[in-house]
Amino acid sequence: MELAQDWRLYQTLTRGKKARVARIGPNATPGAESSVVTAVLSSQTATGGIPTVLAVRSSDGEFHAWVGRTIDELRDHLGESRPLCVIQEEEVRSAFQSAEKAPTLFDQRRVLRDSLQGSNQAEKGRAALPPSKDHQHFLVNTLGGWWKRVLPGRYALWLRFQEEAGTSRSPTKAAPRDHLIFIRDGQVVGCGIPDLTSLGQERLWKKEAVLRHLAEKYLCPIQGLLVDAQDWESWIDADSPWKAVNQSFSSGRADLWPQSSSLRSLMWIRMNLGL
Repeated sequence: MELAQDWRLYQTLTRGKKARVARIGPNATPGAESSVVTAVLSSQTATGGIPTVLAVRSSDGEFHAWVGRTIDELRDHLGESRPLCVIQEEEVRSAFQSAEKAPTLFDQRRVLRDSLQGSNQAEKGRAALPPSKDHQHFLVNTLGGWWKRVLPGRYALWLRFQEEAGTSRSPTKAAPRDHLIFIRDGQVVGCGIPDLTSLGQERLWKKEAVLRHLAEKYLCPIQGLLVDAQDWESWIDADSPWKAVNQSFSSGRADLWPQSSSLRSLMWIRMNLGL
């Protein structure tokens, strides 16, 4: 049994503060940058008249308040300094149908983008879609590298965010935040929040009980990573993330559960040799 593929949750887990974009309202003045604004336009048959904007966003923000406006209104607001890429609703539906056949989150995203890029290039005079900024989390990149030859072919990474990772906690403390990321052959195939309510407050703090519950429910090996929530954020935004990981483990703010000598050896090689 696997959790549903929650792409939005996975983005939240693996994108640092530097990558998060600010919301932009209808009264905001476009910046000097020439990033492409992409808008999805409704079909005339669906609206019974003039096509309107279903969704619109750019690499530097998201224009929620322009949904429901006409494309001419959006184009007038952007002016000539911001290229506008218009994608038809039918093109999006077709792209989603193709993406549903892809096995993993990243495969689905790649198929979606390739499909929309192809339809966009088929019509002259339209601005091109902006270059993809898809990136894998540094830890996911590593798990998908040569480490996959050593690690199980299928397992789940249990992420527990708490104030002080690796220490005993009282049930009166605020509950930790738990997440599962499923890995198959080094690739992310699922992500979600596990339901641990059946454990009760006392067993929730017992790592052995949580591991046993997750392994029995999802029928796969579970590797726990307990880490201070602020440290996790700092890893993502750090210029040298593995150096930050090393500092967290050395200070006791991060820990593995169960303890794995082979995984610790792999981490030591990565942190000290860069392999």
